[in-house]
Amino acid sequence: SGAMLLGDSEFIAEARVWLRRFGGNLYSVLPYAVSSWDGFRKNCRDDVFMERRRKLARVIDVLNADSHVQSLVQFDPAVPQTSMIH
Repeated sequence: SGAMLLGDSEFIAEARVWLRRFGGNLYSVLPYAVSSWDGFRKNCRDDVFMERRRKLARVIDVLNADSHVQSLVQFDPAVPQTSMIH
């Protein structure tokens, strides 16, 4: 628990399959999911997340332009879809 996955319906449908394969979607995490969604709606704005995603994309572009960095790090997908890196 503790994360929210956002995307178009096709992406979510594919993720739902993998969620089941990894043993997710347990009833016990429902209260956390409800609380997460409520907090997201009250405290998060799309423009903030979009700006973070754009900033991350610019950082990745700079890193990808460096051949030494390219030999050490690979970004997949090449263009970030979220404002988070693991």
